Amino acid sequence: MYLHHLEIMSTFHPFPRLPLELRRSIWEMSVEPRVVVINKTVVNGIAQIYGDYFWSPTRVPSALHACSESRSYLQNSYSKAFKTRTHPHYIWTDFDNDTIWAKPGYLLEIVEEWNSIRQLTIECGNFDRFWHYDMEDVRALNDTGLRTLTIIDMAKPSGKAEDSWWQDWSENLMVEFYYKCNPMPFYTRVIAPSDPRGIEVNTGNYINLYRSNRKAAEAADTDLVDLYESESEDGRERLFEPWEHTESCGCI
Repeated sequence: MYLHHLEIMSTFHPFPRLPLELRRSIWEMSVEPRVVVINKTVVNGIAQIYGDYFWSPTRVPSALHACSESRSYLQNSYSKAFKTRTHPHYIWTDFDNDTIWAKPGYLLEIVEEWNSIRQLTIECGNFDRFWHYDMEDVRALNDTGLRTLTIIDMAKPSGKAEDSWWQDWSENLMVEFYYKCNPMPFYTRVIAPSDPRGIEVNTGNYINLYRSNRKAAEAADTDLVDLYESESEDGRERLFEPWEHTESCGCI
């Protein structure tokens, strides 16, 4: 009897009689931000009508398929994205709320979507591979409207206290992006899923991480320059490359 009651209530039959504004609010609340993983299928052979295309294992929001009204309304937020010139396949994407997860080397291939992406996650094998293969493309995101960049370092840190996998990210990428008067306009964070300590280097903590590392090294080696001798009065780090100014910054 109870199960039968649940089955009956799973469909709200009076829904079409609700005011249009209320129905639209319900459709909006039914969708949530997603992580949209972008994969690519490479099509080989002259017998194929279409070429390579992108696809995603991320499920399409069910409200897009609930009825014609929900689909028509939600299409104002969702777009048919990641098409290619040779294939009609597309991925439903809400760029304002969804996070795009790109595999290594994919960033340049989705350049037509750059101006739409607001949250981007890039997966990389390690810092060196990112620096050589993805860094130039990420620099180009400066004027695209990107809000948040997350980099997933897939290397396998040992998890030991002396393992500072984040050091290259802090002293190279973060310094280049933010140690200047005209920093990148988006927030950046780097995480290593295999590190059990859960360390994250980001826009707000990279200098403190660097100084903490120097302090630990100083405790083990008295020949190192004292930590506090490397700090300037305004919080800048003297051991980094010189602070990068702009012609109109007014600092110099």
